[in-house]
Amino acid sequence: MLQILSHTSHTFVVNRMEIDKKREVLLYS
Repeated sequence: MLQILSHTSHTFVVNRMEIDKKREVLLYS
């Protein structure tokens, strides 16, 4: 259970970083 939770939160963080990167690209282009 704990492993699943940490994996999910890790995936969420990675997705969040990707979204922020895309947002920066959109802002600066």
